[in-house]
Amino acid sequence: VHPGWPMLRGREQVLRSWSAVMAGTDYIQFFLTDVQVSVLGDTAIVTCAENVLTEVTEAGPRNTAVVATNVLVRRGDAWKVQVHHGSPVLGRLVDE
Repeated sequence: VHPGWPMLRGREQVLRSWSAVMAGTDYIQFFLTDVQVSVLGDTAIVTCAENVLTEVTEAGPRNTAVVATNVLVRRGDAWKVQVHHGSPVLGRLVDE
């Protein structure tokens, strides 16, 4: 799930969605922060903050904050993404 997008299922829908994301901008750069990885046998769960820079203009780059969860499964020597869910960060979390 991309932030604000409908649910996608299957390899073809996911590949088309990433093609649309990349084709829709002249510039895109991802900075991952707060990365946490848990490995349970052949399954890994990765959570992180995605800081996405796009549309560099005279006013500067546009920065979008997303929190993401990814589930990967090991197949042989490779890890394959099985689930990706990204949600926009609408405001700052306040520690209580």
